[in-house]
Amino acid sequence: MQKEQHQSRKELEKFRDAGVPRITRLPNYSDYRVEVVVDWIEFRITAAASTNFNTVRKVDGISYAEALNEGPGRSATEFLVKCQDPESWDHVQKLLDRISRKRSLASIPQVTGIEIAADFYHPDRDKRLKMLAHLYHGCRPAQLQNHRFGTRIEFDEPDRKSRGSVFGVGAWQRDVIKGFRQDGLAWTLYIGNQGNRKKCINADSISQRFYDKVKDRQAPLPLEQCRARYELTLQGQDLPFSTLNEVREFKFQSCQKVSQWFKFRRLDDDRLTALNPLARVGTEQLAQIGARRPRRRPGGGARLYPAASRANAELNDLLYERLKSLTNRMK
Repeated sequence: MQKEQHQSRKELEKFRDAGVPRITRLPNYSDYRVEVVVDWIEFRITAAASTNFNTVRKVDGISYAEALNEGPGRSATEFLVKCQDPESWDHVQKLLDRISRKRSLASIPQVTGIEIAADFYHPDRDKRLKMLAHLYHGCRPAQLQNHRFGTRIEFDEPDRKSRGSVFGVGAWQRDVIKGFRQDGLAWTLYIGNQGNRKKCINADSISQRFYDKVKDRQAPLPLEQCRARYELTLQGQDLPFSTLNEVREFKFQSCQKVSQWFKFRRLDDDRLTALNPLARVGTEQLAQIGARRPRRRPGGGARLYPAASRANAELNDLLYERLKSLTNRMK
């Protein structure tokens, strides 16, 4: 037992002495241009009569369409349709109106998913990658497990072989920074699965992603448009609304189903100092401190977060204001 403790201490001291980047020092948020946007919103539509898939897919403004009950001749009555980068809820309504003019709908379109993204713009790649590690470090993960890096949008069907590389996120900050820094491939850090909603395979109602956005629709972005991106996808039981009319009344900044995922934690220098040296070095090097789970207290009982952490008030206030701006822009 003493030998194992000695090895653990030596390993932690090696990390410290090697100058491994620590995230106790907060980035200067004013160096970044920060925006929160709706990346896409998806609806399930039901046509009054069987309709050819291409009739729906070719409606102007639809970025993605999928038939849910496809029959002969690619005809169906139920479809998933996605509106990418909506400028406002009026923009989305016009898209739904164009669909209904093509084919009468049997019912009001139902919201099946929405993706909200926080963008931290900066032309310097190193600063974007450090921001991604910082955001992951303090985020509240929707799952305690299934955190992984991938080089592509992963297949979620278990009967299909995955392509590219996937590896788990390690326990230390160096693993996260190394994961984002690997050259030659576009690495994304995933928490949970969007899944295949048509087949209801491996779909989590909440999933998160962190990546360096340097392309848009496969086209390289100019440096001033590159950003560190955090994406939150809500679907199924965790959607806070079901119709566009409900969406219009929605406030991103005050709905717990959304706002809780835009609240971050940070390490506190005073609380770190109070720890014993071994615990302090180990805590400083943790990859993730935002997970909400019971942790034993030395004197009994439990706490939900690491003892040396606290709410990141500066970042949380910034994102609250950006969520509020998003609500106002979408009206």
